[in-house]
Amino acid sequence: MWSEMAEEPPPSRPVLQVPTVADVVRHLRRAGKGEIVISVPRSWVKRNELKIGESLNLQEAGPGRLLLEDPKVHSANWETLVESHSREPLEHLFRRLVAAYLTGTPVVSLTFPEAMSQDVRKTVREFARRSGRMEVVSEGATWFTLRDISGEAPVDALSFVSRIARASLELQRRAHESLAASPSPEEDGYWETQDDEVDRLEWRVHRALASRALRAPALSIHPEGSSATLHLLAMARAFERIGDHAVRIARASASLPRPLPQPPRFRPVLEFHDQVLELMSRVIPLIEHPDPQVANDVVDVAESLHSSRMALLQGLLTRRAPSHLPPLTAGWLTLVLDSVDRSAAYVADIAELTLDRAAVGWVRSRPTATGAESPPGADHAPVRPFHAHAQGSP
Repeated sequence: MWSEMAEEPPPSRPVLQVPTVADVVRHLRRAGKGEIVISVPRSWVKRNELKIGESLNLQEAGPGRLLLEDPKVHSANWETLVESHSREPLEHLFRRLVAAYLTGTPVVSLTFPEAMSQDVRKTVREFARRSGRMEVVSEGATWFTLRDISGEAPVDALSFVSRIARASLELQRRAHESLAASPSPEEDGYWETQDDEVDRLEWRVHRALASRALRAPALSIHPEGSSATLHLLAMARAFERIGDHAVRIARASASLPRPLPQPPRFRPVLEFHDQVLELMSRVIPLIEHPDPQVANDVVDVAESLHSSRMALLQGLLTRRAPSHLPPLTAGWLTLVLDSVDRSAAYVADIAELTLDRAAVGWVRSRPTATGAESPPGADHAPVRPFHAHAQGSP
């Protein structure tokens, strides 16, 4: 058992060197056999303990950019250190472990100044379980070491965003069923499990994008790589929020009285939710195949739904007896409508992100003879997507 290793000291960690070299100008110079050379700062060489004759990796990082990298750093097993104390709430500790996990690091080290309680140990193991990838590999009285035991195979973040989208849509559909019919008591466990699964998928996307930045930093610097990273991360987070609101709708519907009073009056809520489900079905294909026309239509409908939400709520709450809704029922319906409306807003956000992706065409502006930038469309060379791989020194 790993717990038997309790008295072993935690493994040593590589220390991240923060760049301190100021911006300097280096001139291209001719060398033998037609080669072009450029010097690197001596302080950088010394600080990174490099020696004459060692190799450096060069990666193209977009127009006019090269990333120079010590291959030993490229292959380093970077760890993330989390320092905590006994007074920190367990929920805060859990969040900080998640934050460390999202950096993309394969190793997370947790240290305490004093012996850890059993509740802290349970929280660490709960984090490992929910991540689906991290495992406690060693522990002591005041420290834990967790490692990603799933391997470092590249993750297709785009396909994972699509998985989150489908999982969130399924949760919303189940929530719709809960609105229309009384949920069974055991369903609460279902919602907790599915909510954890959506969270895990969203963490996976965030972690994959961060890991790619660690493995292939040139791709993160490149305009297309950086914009794609931002779009995918924002979409994953929005779908995760939609899943959260599905759980909120389902749990609110479980508190509504059954059978619901005046079903015809309640039908507009179901119809309102139906339209949001339709919007989700339309936006999911745009993740992999952006379409500006469809994206704009989705945003227009979502904005229209938001405008009609207040009128729908007023219609439910302001009618007079005998059809007046009991206060508790009205309160729960207000909560349901709020979550449905927020879900529609997140769908609109996702549609706008796909619209941004469809609209981005990175080009390099070429200076004119006077040094000013040329007008849009004038002699622009399109930038092709660059897939970064480690390269040896030329």
